[in-house]
Amino acid sequence: MVGASQQVSLVASPTPSERIVHTYFSAPWPISDRDMLTHSCFTQVSTTHYQLQVKDTQLWQVHSKAIRVAPVKATWQLSQQGSDLRIEYVAYANPNGVLSKWLVNKQTLKSIRYTLIAIRSQLKNKKYGVSKMTISGGACTDF
Repeated sequence: MVGASQQVSLVASPTPSERIVHTYFSAPWPISDRDMLTHSCFTQVSTTHYQLQVKDTQLWQVHSKAIRVAPVKATWQLSQQGSDLRIEYVAYANPNGVLSKWLVNKQTLKSIRYTLIAIRSQLKNKKYGVSKMTISGGACTDF
């Protein structure tokens, strides 16, 4: 994604395992700001494997002057392997508008790196240690 995530807002929670989120990305001139409206669903695949699926949605209205990123499709796989946590992330997002592929790819890799570093930092926080799940896994049949 080109630009930094400027604002993330929860739009709706259709079920305990689903979220509709609006994300706004600010970009430096001359690149236009972008936004995306995504629908995510969290499911428990097994006792040690969880999955978060994300896709773009048009079912909710969020007004923005930014260029809409769509389509968006992503999957996070989280699995416990002994005392380790394995995270696998696969995603596709079309930023739309006129952007060079090398710039989009460079910024996307940088964004993923910063996201994984932030996750690692949060996992080291004792507040997020072993605890009972607070999110129930859904069926995610629309994904």
